[in-house]
Amino acid sequence: MKISYALIPGTHRRPIGVVVEVKSAVLNDSERASSLRRSLKSIWDFNGLPVVLASVHGKRIRYQGDQNLVSQLSRIDAAFLPWRQASIAS
Repeated sequence: MKISYALIPGTHRRPIGVVVEVKSAVLNDSERASSLRRSLKSIWDFNGLPVVLASVHGKRIRYQGDQNLVSQLSRIDAAFLPWRQASIAS
């Protein structure tokens, strides 16, 4: 499975979380979103960082996850996040 993800920078450029891009349908179903977040953590540890899911809606991005991280992400332009592609075993 291929994913697009970005580490969320915190103070001193240390990551404080991970944002993973998903399809809109995932965020529309909170149970499915929670299940995916748990699955991602079990497949790929992300060094224990909390996982926030993101979905693009036109020019807007919708986030779901830790509310402090969602609040921080909503104040920045997602284009400036260090997005990466990765393949993980599913």
